[in-house]
Amino acid sequence: MRPSQASLGASPDFDGQYTCLEWLNQRELACTFRAVDPRTGQRVFLKLLRADKQDDRVAVRVFLNEPALLRHLVREAPEVSVLPVLDAGTWRQRPFFTQELLTGWSLEEALHEHPILSAASAVRVIEGCLQFLELLHGAGVVHGDISPDNIFVETDASVPANGRLPDAFSIRLIDFNSACRFDLPEARPECLLVKPPYVALELAMGQAMSPSTDLYALGIVLFEILTGQRPYNWQSLKDVRNLQRAELPSIPLELDVPTLIEDFIRLLLATDPSKRAQSASECLRRLRRLKHLHRWLGQESAPEAILIPLVEPGHRQASTAPELLRRSTEMIQRGEASTPPPRKSTSATQACAPEVGSATKDDESSRNIKSAVFDVPVVTQEQGFSMVNFAVFAPKVIVPESSFVLELWAYLGSQRDEMLSRASRHDRLIERGSRGPVYVPSGTELTIVLRLDAFTLRETQDHFYWGGDLANVAFIVDVPRGLNAGAHPGQISILHCGMLLARLVFELEVGKDLEESSSVNLQREQIKRAFASYASQDRGEVLRRVQGIKATGIDVFLDVASIRAGDNWKEELLNGIRAADIFYLFWSVAASKSHWVEKEWRFALQERGLDYIHPVPLVDPIVAPPPAELASRHFNDLLLACMRSQDISLDSKN
Repeated sequence: MRPSQASLGASPDFDGQYTCLEWLNQRELACTFRAVDPRTGQRVFLKLLRADKQDDRVAVRVFLNEPALLRHLVREAPEVSVLPVLDAGTWRQRPFFTQELLTGWSLEEALHEHPILSAASAVRVIEGCLQFLELLHGAGVVHGDISPDNIFVETDASVPANGRLPDAFSIRLIDFNSACRFDLPEARPECLLVKPPYVALELAMGQAMSPSTDLYALGIVLFEILTGQRPYNWQSLKDVRNLQRAELPSIPLELDVPTLIEDFIRLLLATDPSKRAQSASECLRRLRRLKHLHRWLGQESAPEAILIPLVEPGHRQASTAPELLRRSTEMIQRGEASTPPPRKSTSATQACAPEVGSATKDDESSRNIKSAVFDVPVVTQEQGFSMVNFAVFAPKVIVPESSFVLELWAYLGSQRDEMLSRASRHDRLIERGSRGPVYVPSGTELTIVLRLDAFTLRETQDHFYWGGDLANVAFIVDVPRGLNAGAHPGQISILHCGMLLARLVFELEVGKDLEESSSVNLQREQIKRAFASYASQDRGEVLRRVQGIKATGIDVFLDVASIRAGDNWKEELLNGIRAADIFYLFWSVAASKSHWVEKEWRFALQERGLDYIHPVPLVDPIVAPPPAELASRHFNDLLLACMRSQDISLDSKN
């Protein structure tokens, strides 16, 4: 919407402080612009209070809440990927502030092109929002204004016309005008802006915002992006209060939305807050359990919208203009430009922890929590651990121009005799070496990647679940004609959540009949300390994956932000790299563009060599090609290690 002259006032020139202004949008409180900071040449996002609001003390107070809260989050909760305030000031008595200019577009823009998203795109958007909210709520802050226009899709791609979002994008929540501290009642604002279609009943009835009200709004968004319209056509807070017992309309069968997804939406949109999902962490767990919906998630295009009868007939273009919601009188008013008081030291894990005794029957299935899109296992605190041994078995005789089976067995110390009996069945295989133990979480999946440079492999990797029983994987190996007799090295990498847990190096003897008692040397490289390099935009996904690997006893250094911000960053970076056993490089589009990530992997390459760097691809290498210096690190194979494929066979059953 173009701003009116009354709202915009005199054409902003900021007295030359900012130049090349391009109008972006007008909202209830502010006008936004692209601009250039001539001091640095940087393109920035500029937000300016509307001219017709500058005498409204409440509006000014709400506007100033955003930069104050952003500064608080950057200072107290750097894990939340909000954009820092670069500059703030006033122009003709109207406050403004600037931030980094993002590349991409809002979810609202995508819905204007096509009112429904494809299944996989919808799930990835909601998963990205939940990851953001998990960290935001863990910092004691509620967003308060979740809607498609405040969900930003960060990407270099253009807005899709078919409802299928690009392969590479990240989700960021923006516009913190209504955000507030829910952990400190005295820090809550006296009033806030809300959009009635996304307001939970308890908020309309005057109760305080909470993580649960954010999740309700996200449930409305999920219904909207799967059906093309919102479930209710509330025009005001009065509508929300008067129609509090309205039934959630069913999603038409023609849209092919699975019942489990519809149940998930109903969990988010429960009218009674006590029956609603209680945390973003819980919602992520539930969403990632839907791992068997491959057919639905694999849809190439989004369906066309179908009109759903609403409580009050309406359509997508119904007004979503924000409405001012005043808090009850017992709320303490804040000063106009006050910064939120320091929050209590509460970790995200503590803030989202379920109450004692709240476990349900579903908790058992959480032992194999997956990312709904990437299908990556996540370790939960309830899981146990095992000290697991590994043994490599190959035939007694390996000759050129033949094929053989190589097996890796995983076992507990007490299971060794049974393992030997089963692995050496029919006298075909003998143990080529064994090492252990390795600290492994119970009930999760391990990926085994085999490397035998002198041989030809039918498959380079396989998977198995470790549940305390004997487990093995087998690889078919072809021996090329003319292969020289003698010892040939091999390597087995054991991955958990796509990250290296341990590496086994062994030798295979070609052209020699080994006695059954013979054993070729096998070396085990176990990881104790790791350095994680990643782009700040990927922090939510990185934290989720590292949670699993840290549970195995590996100490992962994650605080690269503190190094990057320090004066002695080079020295601290080198110390961190030298102290680690491995360098996890979390690779994505954002990482490929980050000069910090590049500096870190180049230091690692220079100091420790290529084998020290272990890529953890977050996207397809086609989307984010690896640097030429690291291309030999098998980014494609490692991506497959992060994306399980054997469950795809379930598609035919759905």
